[in-house]
Amino acid sequence: MTQAEMAMPLMGVVTLAIAVIALLAALYAVWRAGRATRTVAELNQEVQSLRSANEAQFHADLAERGLKAASEK
Repeated sequence: MTQAEMAMPLMGVVTLAIAVIALLAALYAVWRAGRATRTVAELNQEVQSLRSANEAQFHADLAERGLKAASEK
């Protein structure tokens, strides 16, 4: 058996190992992308909540100014 014939099975194993590593890397990238999407959705929810709270505070301040202006007249 020549050296080339003995190396063939080893080359197949190395190729298979590289393919498995590439597959795992792709699956990890998809998993991370899914987590990032969820995080963006959570951040969007938080921004919406802060906007609502800010709007409520704005209206409260506006009403307070209106009352203050009416009491000064």
